[in-house]
Amino acid sequence: MHALSILILILTLVGQLWFAWEVWQREDLMWALILMLVPFPLLGLYIWFRAGWDSCYRNPAILYFSGYAVGILLRVS
Repeated sequence: MHALSILILILTLVGQLWFAWEVWQREDLMWALILMLVPFPLLGLYIWFRAGWDSCYRNPAILYFSGYAVGILLRVS
């Protein structure tokens, strides 16, 4: 269980940093900072929606959301 917690932390942290970096490069610094400061996956989904579901956000967003999804699934089970 400890190894899975570390995996969740790595997935979420790397995904959040990568997603925020892509948002900063393509959109706006304000949205990137909000994404970094507010750990809420629906905010990341809103930012991706706001960008028109741009395909350049697909990989970082999948990594970002998978960290949250695995964490939720492990806490539920």
